Amino acid sequence: MAGVTASGSRVGIALVALHFAANLAHGGVHQGPPVPLSSVQTGFVVVVVTIGPLASLWLLRTDRPTFGWATLAAVLLASFVFGAAFHYVLATPDHVANVPAGTWKLPFEATAALVAVVDGGGAIAAAWYAVTSAGERRPADEPTA
Repeated sequence: MAGVTASGSRVGIALVALHFAANLAHGGVHQGPPVPLSSVQTGFVVVVVTIGPLASLWLLRTDRPTFGWATLAAVLLASFVFGAAFHYVLATPDHVANVPAGTWKLPFEATAALVAVVDGGGAIAAAWYAVTSAGERRPADEPTA
């Protein structure tokens, strides 16, 4: 199935690359208005948004890729929920409506939406790979991409 193939590993790499590209763009825009993160938010970003996807890539290269896909789905879903909550639901300085009008408002809104689409879509894709590769093991001689 797709979860254990070299092409499946490339999909995982692509999902993580898109996740990092969107989040780096949005993180850069955070510096403009500025919209600082609390220490709890920063901790979440370091552990879940940064380390989590890297750990999932490592897990995809093991002989149990289903766990890697499930981990990737979980961290992307957590990133999606975190971003949606702080950008669109909770009344915080990070809410798109609270960014002051000016040069940084549109980039902040656009990159917040990009993060939501990439992380939400990535979570769905990774979950699909986890389900379709359930119970499979990578043969020891199969390339991992």
